Amino acid sequence: MNALKFQVLSLCLDEVKVQYERIINNKLSISLNFGYLNDKIGIAQNLGRIEELKGFDINPQVRYYFSGKAPVGIYSGIYGQISKGVFADDSYPLYDFNFHGGGIILGNQNRFDRFILDTYIGGGFCNLTYSGTYQTKYGTSIDNGKKSLFLPSINISLGYLF
Repeated sequence: MNALKFQVLSLCLDEVKVQYERIINNKLSISLNFGYLNDKIGIAQNLGRIEELKGFDINPQVRYYFSGKAPVGIYSGIYGQISKGVFADDSYPLYDFNFHGGGIILGNQNRFDRFILDTYIGGGFCNLTYSGTYQTKYGTSIDNGKKSLFLPSINISLGYLF
């Protein structure tokens, strides 16, 4: 059995994100999320700060279902994350960014005939590297850096089983 899902909350982050989940057995599934970042598709652009946002992310997941029969019930999972893109707002010039990391989630999936509702919360650590150049009154400045971040993860997805 397979499920194709659309992550509703991703629109809050100017991202369209879809997930393909493959059921391995009664307790285990694997999935792959693919997201496309663009400042023209979500609601964050209405806050007035984002001038440019473009990129993609890929998130593989492994889920273990405690109750029910996969893909229904309470589950826990681990995920990885790889993101790449460009970002600019009214405070920062154009930056290239790369995320990579992983984390854990705890969620629940409910089935309604061929449709599915997936919700989870979690979080993980990621490494962010960025680089950008911008003009000052003294010439061109270069800003490069690395940061380790904890990122919470909240999700509501609607999907179809096939």
